[in-house]
Amino acid sequence: MHLRDKLINDIRDGIGSTQVDDNSNKSILARGCDPEMGRRAVELLPPILGKPEMVAVTNDDDFMQKFTRRGVTRLFHIELDKNLKSEDSR
Repeated sequence: MHLRDKLINDIRDGIGSTQVDDNSNKSILARGCDPEMGRRAVELLPPILGKPEMVAVTNDDDFMQKFTRRGVTRLFHIELDKNLKSEDSR
């Protein structure tokens, strides 16, 4: 099993049945480096988070373009606690 598949399966397995408030009037703009994981996150996360609109981008230009077109109320910065290796993306 590819590491991406394992990660997505682990996330699915860890999702509880707790109801989340309706967040359909909110948006999430996610900046990552892996287009495939971004695509999967857009499919997996919104139902868990109350169905916000979610857009994933993989470069700074796209991020800034989408970021500046919207009113922003919060900005979160998330970092990995270790460097990714090439085998992590298989």
